[in-house]
Amino acid sequence: MQATKRLFATITTASGASAARYLTPGNPTGLTGLLTHPSPRATLIQIYTRTLSALTQLPPSSAYRASTEALTKHRLSIVQSITPQNYTAWRARASKLIEEHPEQFVGITGSAPKELVPEWVEASICARDVVGMSGVEREEQEWDGEGFVEMQEGGGESEGNFRKGESGPVSSGGRVGWEPSPALEAAQVGELEERLGAGLVEEVIEVARGEERLVRVLGKERVWEELQDKAPQGQWEYFAREQHMPGTEEPGKKS
Repeated sequence: MQATKRLFATITTASGASAARYLTPGNPTGLTGLLTHPSPRATLIQIYTRTLSALTQLPPSSAYRASTEALTKHRLSIVQSITPQNYTAWRARASKLIEEHPEQFVGITGSAPKELVPEWVEASICARDVVGMSGVEREEQEWDGEGFVEMQEGGGESEGNFRKGESGPVSSGGRVGWEPSPALEAAQVGELEERLGAGLVEEVIEVARGEERLVRVLGKERVWEELQDKAPQGQWEYFAREQHMPGTEEPGKKS
């Protein structure tokens, strides 16, 4: 089914050849309103890492925390196990650029784990690319206070101090030129989707974002604490097990 959906997307190589090696960012996925993501690997690494960090706000005894941590760690390990070609070399160049110009990346790297800084920057820049492709207004985007990276055409002013794809380590305006991460091949995207088993990778990203928002809401509202106004006696009896179908929860009897 997922392979069929992907057939709706226009697939080309970087050179424009007809061979289906890479998915083209911004092309249809076959699902209405969902476009091919430019950097799904870095984006999922960032979202899953933030989710795991936010889950620490919940009590260790929380069943939701335990199950969500297990699933998130499992999916994060799958995402990190699939790397594009020349990824190690790109990561070394990206890390060097960030080390040489740390002041240019403060707004993004502040909450990033040290070992994931390049992925953090890549995902944050792509967040603005996705907004530009979808046409969604900035005010509609949910963000965690780390700031947006403006990707404007024609050399306009931006909030961020760097741009994607500019030649040279630093542009004439003093802003860092960020080199995009190598893209996953279409076959690697297919492998990722198959191993995750949760639909297209773009669907996985949307679900991961929703989970992260939910975790933050639960932590903010401290839902594990006692209610300020106690529930009336018997309020939940109607929903109790055995209330309507007696015997359905009894353990099986040995013959």
